[in-house]
Amino acid sequence: MSDGIGAPLRRREDQRLLTGAGAFSDDISVAGEAYAVMVRSPHAHARIRAIDTVSARAVPGVLVVLTGADALADGLAPIPHNPSSSSPPDIMLRNRDGSDKFMAPHCVLPADKARFVGEAVAMVVATSLETARDGAERVAVDYAVLPAVTDTRRAAEPGAPCVWEDRGGNLAIDADVGDPAATEAAFARAAHIVRLDTWVARVTGVPLEPRAALGLYDAATGRYTVHAGSGGVVRQKRELAGILGVPEDRVRMVARDVGGNFGTRNAFFPEFALVAWAARCVGRPVKWTAERQEAFLSDYQGRDLAVEAELALDAAGNFLALRGTAISNVGAYTASFVPLTKGVEIMSTVYRIPAAHIRACAVMSNTPPTNPYRSAGRPEVVFVMERLVDLAARRCGFDPIVLRRRNLIPPSAMPYANPLGMTYDSGAYAKALDEIILLADWEGYDVRKARSAAKGRRRGRGLAVYVETSTGQPRERTEITIRPEGRIDMVIGTLSSGQGHETSFAQLLAEWLGVAADCVDLIQGDTDIVAVGGGSHSGRSMRLAGIIADKACAEIIAKGREIAAHVLEAAAADIAFAAGRFRVAGTDRSIGLFEVAGAAATRRDLPDALQGAFGAVGDATVPVPAFPYGAHVCEVEVDIETGRVEIDHYAGIDDVGRAINPLILHGQAHGGIVQGLGQALLEHAYYAPDTGQLLAASFMDYALPRADDVPFFATAISEVPSPTNALGIRAGGEGGTTPALAVLVSAIADAIADLGVDHVEMPTTPERVWRAIERARN
Repeated sequence: MSDGIGAPLRRREDQRLLTGAGAFSDDISVAGEAYAVMVRSPHAHARIRAIDTVSARAVPGVLVVLTGADALADGLAPIPHNPSSSSPPDIMLRNRDGSDKFMAPHCVLPADKARFVGEAVAMVVATSLETARDGAERVAVDYAVLPAVTDTRRAAEPGAPCVWEDRGGNLAIDADVGDPAATEAAFARAAHIVRLDTWVARVTGVPLEPRAALGLYDAATGRYTVHAGSGGVVRQKRELAGILGVPEDRVRMVARDVGGNFGTRNAFFPEFALVAWAARCVGRPVKWTAERQEAFLSDYQGRDLAVEAELALDAAGNFLALRGTAISNVGAYTASFVPLTKGVEIMSTVYRIPAAHIRACAVMSNTPPTNPYRSAGRPEVVFVMERLVDLAARRCGFDPIVLRRRNLIPPSAMPYANPLGMTYDSGAYAKALDEIILLADWEGYDVRKARSAAKGRRRGRGLAVYVETSTGQPRERTEITIRPEGRIDMVIGTLSSGQGHETSFAQLLAEWLGVAADCVDLIQGDTDIVAVGGGSHSGRSMRLAGIIADKACAEIIAKGREIAAHVLEAAAADIAFAAGRFRVAGTDRSIGLFEVAGAAATRRDLPDALQGAFGAVGDATVPVPAFPYGAHVCEVEVDIETGRVEIDHYAGIDDVGRAINPLILHGQAHGGIVQGLGQALLEHAYYAPDTGQLLAASFMDYALPRADDVPFFATAISEVPSPTNALGIRAGGEGGTTPALAVLVSAIADAIADLGVDHVEMPTTPERVWRAIERARN
């Protein structure tokens, strides 16, 4: 089918979204709705001594003012975050002293303390947004300001201010991963040891659509409905029911179009529960929409990993062992340990490293919680590993390509158990390296370098080979129904936030059912329809959608043969299916798929099992991951007088296993690359160390990459099928980001290496690059 697997179809949803016909969370309104405004803490750490709401409640139009004390009195439970990975076979991090991991209770409104700047401590609901704002300004909170800590390493030190006083420290996890004894023995016999101390700074996702939520309560049924964009409505329904203390069938979560996610929307936010609770309190719908500054202050953030790492090599350049410490700053509440887990478990990346030992720590701080952010944990560890390899090459006299090729895991070693607890399914890493050298025109570099020198610029290039994991919630379900009028409904528990599911999922059905992709209607994001589903995260959507849609389509075809056999008066064994039609073998007699659906709906002479709706359910639990991989190259020009970096050339090859829609995959690669380069070059959610204030809380201070910051990319798709599923799909949404940090920093270091600089910390702003050069000169 021309619309099927492998066709580069343009995204069907773009016409709707680009012409203003989308329906995002703030677009949803109902008659009689009230409006909520949050009162947020101006302090990073402060005890709440009292909240005076009298003046606020006196404002005409204010319906209610709610505080943490009210939430406790009304029985609202903390958000039931599940911070540990629920994606087998991810490793389990266990505290080295045998104690339990600390799970910080995350109340929707705190009654005791504010633990980061921007945490909501009260909510005002009024008949208009302006009135709610007026009321919020009149809420008087009596704070006792406490010492705060935001820096990752400082938070882990003894004596640092405690985010949770009864803990006596800020460590939530302190685990050992790998084999300490074997690692130390390997380091003892090493000819070379290289070390990197680095901090992958905190960033925020800044999705195009700020968060919004509309809560409704039906007093007659005791049922709550919340409209809010997220990463998956089934999880949100379960967690909202837990907070409100009601059965799950009394909660409905709805998400229509979602304007960007990148992982930051996957965990439950306090405001989602607050609007539902407020709707019950005031007896009318309640709507809240974040302003952009609110989003900067209170969105779940990403990255923030401090790493000390060492790589041991023998005299020939063989990697012997890897050791180090990784400290993940999880913020004030333990929303997720997943970035730490998913990073540490593949910290050896694509290389044969016989022994490794990583101390993995999660530390609390007076900052918003961190959550998985595009390719959670993997860009950080690929950055560390590739920088170590480049440092080893430069300091120990090895060619960087030869050194990598010598140590890459060969296909013959697959499946390969790395030294940190993960087993890779397959991969042709050396082939990806060879292909990126061609795609990036490696041999033409000297000419480009001379051209840069003629302009007074230093040119450098960076190379990275990477692997990442595609895991996520293992269960997914789809219900596919063939409509007699020529439409196909596909209900599924994933949730698109810009990935193009309406197009690519339809291509699966076009391939297997022989229909046009544009006759498929994707139905998602409503728990009254979607009963089961893990949402969209960790590169799971296309892989699991392919598995379950394949099962459902096979069942539809088998059932269709039975119906066609009755209609065509032939034996079912003689019915063949192709190009959307059931045919009697050796004849010209046939019936189309939609005609079969019509027969099932209207023919009463069919067996009972064949009457009614024509469709099938695909439901599968897939605990086996897949491992996307690839290689990227970046070239930069550096002005050593100003420190300004210009990205001049970028090439990437990403193995996705099987490309359902190459056009969408190239777009995903481009977006992922820009997201990674933006972090490496510009982005930093910077908190003042003395006050804990976020000093990058607007687009005036938080720099995002623009079109003129990046060149046109040369990207290619590799298709080495994963053996873990019948379609061979790995994933394609996160590969662009995973190596981008490493190649950008390595390219800058290469450009100014002859000046004595072999590393620059991120973000690589002109000031930071210039200071590195000046330190080396002096």
